[in-house]
Amino acid sequence: MSTNGGTQSVLHRLPNEVLSEFIAWSRPQEQTALSRVSKLFHKLTARFLYRTLKISVPHKVKRCLSTLAKNPGLLLFVKTIDLTRCPKKPGDTFDIFELIARMQNLEMLLFGSRDAPPHMTSPLAGRTFLFPHLYCLHIGLKSREGPPIVEFIQAHPKLSVLKLSGHAPRALTDSADIALPALRHLQAHAPAIPPLVRLNRLAAAAVVWRDSAEPLAPPLDALREGSHASLVRLSCKRPSTNVDLIELVACFPLLENLKVTDRHGQGFSYDDGYFLKRNDVRRIAAALARLKNLRTFVFTYAHRPNQTYDGALLTALVEACPTLTQFTLNTVKWERPYAGAEWTPVMDVGGNGGRRKASRYMQSVSPA
Repeated sequence: MSTNGGTQSVLHRLPNEVLSEFIAWSRPQEQTALSRVSKLFHKLTARFLYRTLKISVPHKVKRCLSTLAKNPGLLLFVKTIDLTRCPKKPGDTFDIFELIARMQNLEMLLFGSRDAPPHMTSPLAGRTFLFPHLYCLHIGLKSREGPPIVEFIQAHPKLSVLKLSGHAPRALTDSADIALPALRHLQAHAPAIPPLVRLNRLAAAAVVWRDSAEPLAPPLDALREGSHASLVRLSCKRPSTNVDLIELVACFPLLENLKVTDRHGQGFSYDDGYFLKRNDVRRIAAALARLKNLRTFVFTYAHRPNQTYDGALLTALVEACPTLTQFTLNTVKWERPYAGAEWTPVMDVGGNGGRRKASRYMQSVSPA
């Protein structure tokens, strides 16, 4: 779009309502260009430019929020703020959070990471009802000695998406059951799952076990207690072959999407990988047979790089659940447009070389 000469004069003659509609349908980069045309256009584009703030460089966080502090009216336009990293000084973090607290229309708050300093979440301490429209909260925690976020969570009953990455805070794992009537999507480490799910009906959950020594059953039992008849998506990440885990999650009758993956620590070598045995496949098949609504199944584990699969066993695995339309085992993926149709092999990873190997591999091994 041209922004000089006659184009400007023509646009300025249009009513503000028409200009606002024109800006609303413009792409983000076009909105940025329009904001520089004139003061009028900057005013009209402000609610779009500041709707989502995603900042990953610490010094830019201060610069951006300083601009907002000088223009308090812009704070009301912010719907989403994503601070991947914050300045390292605790005082700066408090100043930033004080400004965020004035964003009364905030709907999504995402801040912190596993590498974040401990003080990053400390401004939550003592806070109660800050954001009346908040429905999505994602907090990264570096250690279990995090802030008392239980009160903060309880004070925002409209939360429907809650993600706690990094560590499970002790204040949460030691808490009594928390009722969040709007909560539908939850991601957290296994110890934090029980108090957040027993009283809530989830549609989707993601559970992470830090090591194989963490108890397997408690988070799944709590999920079954609260979401037995509502859970449709479940993702589990645990450093194990996870055949026993698949057997446990088969108790959710409405499950449509199941993803079970392993996670490797430092020093892991695929030379010590696991070979999927026939009995393991039979156990998985028996569990899948209980899931009458399953559409997508992803299963990855620390397999040996030279492992080959028995086509008959893979056929038994997918035939155990006739509703499946997508099935992934490690790097190899099969798809079919609908239940009962012919399976088509797809390679998830590996580049062109991997695709050629997959093509040759599929000629000899493929589900029926």
